[in-house]
Amino acid sequence: MRPPGGGTVVAVPVGAAADVLRSGLAPSSRRAYDRDWVVFAGWCARTGHRALPAEPVAVARFVTEASAAVRPDGRYAHTPSSLARMIAGINFAHRVAGVDQPGASVIVKAAMRGVRRDRGTPPRRMRALMLADLEETVASIDVARWPVGVIGRRDRAMLLLGWTTALRASSVVALRRSDLTLTPGQGRLVVRRSKTDQDAAGAVVVLPPAGDPRRCVACAVWEWIALVDAWDAGDNIPDRYAHLAGRLFTAAAGRPDTHVCRRAGEWPGDERPLFRPVRKAGAIGDGALGPDVPYQVVKRRRTAAGLDAAGYGSHSLRAGFVTTALQRGIPTHRIMRQTLHTDPGTIEVYARHHAPELANAAMDLQL
Repeated sequence: MRPPGGGTVVAVPVGAAADVLRSGLAPSSRRAYDRDWVVFAGWCARTGHRALPAEPVAVARFVTEASAAVRPDGRYAHTPSSLARMIAGINFAHRVAGVDQPGASVIVKAAMRGVRRDRGTPPRRMRALMLADLEETVASIDVARWPVGVIGRRDRAMLLLGWTTALRASSVVALRRSDLTLTPGQGRLVVRRSKTDQDAAGAVVVLPPAGDPRRCVACAVWEWIALVDAWDAGDNIPDRYAHLAGRLFTAAAGRPDTHVCRRAGEWPGDERPLFRPVRKAGAIGDGALGPDVPYQVVKRRRTAAGLDAAGYGSHSLRAGFVTTALQRGIPTHRIMRQTLHTDPGTIEVYARHHAPELANAAMDLQL
């Protein structure tokens, strides 16, 4: 591969040992590291530096130059956090090759401190989708009519499950039916691997029952799966959709006291993706969703509900769960059991940015 400007890009080492190390990364991290390595190796080829093993002074110069790069609209091309990720990718390539990591050197760390000091901008954070916002967004989704009701049921289940479990978007789209165990009135979700569980030890996340079935995550998942199974069985869904909505589904039937999850049968725990693509005509695809779909769903559904979508994305579900729990006085360790955070300090970050009035000395002083 040749980068812009000539030269040869040094490939990341391959082999059995390298494959084992790479398998320990989340798919999103592997993709990011691969892209970043191409950028760095291309820069080395153009500037006459060695990419592997790289000299710390070369990495420091790369970071400094990359931090100054701007887009055509005048914005910086790289944020401090993206530069830090690039250094992590460079370090990982060296770790795979079995050589010293240049990003651990004093000169590279000093370069990053200089970037953060000069730029002086805090990281961009998604706004928290609070419980009341979630309920309003979900209530606006049309699930009664064909064909919009098909993607409506998928999106409703995705929003409720994403918020209740506080899973990252990459974990939501990676779910398979076998990851869930739904029993009457509630459910359990086994997360095979998350960002903080690279050893794939697994963790159990609870899907609690809701008072209103229109906000019940277990009901929403059951209804989506029932529709998918009817589609996979070759049923004439367009003609039967009104029948299904009236007899099988709860929200469109106007029976707020009836939960599908309390009367459903055995959960079909096979290896098919839990969430699948839906075309405009209502056809359900076979494959899994891309990692950007939850972000698009949050944006699209808030806009359709007439709500402000600026600053909201897939992480808004996770932030909204944590912030709502904090505002209701739920202890940090109980929040972490659901969110799978491993550092209490991360929960404090949510409190600081989304609920600064909680446990705040100025508030307690009642000035």
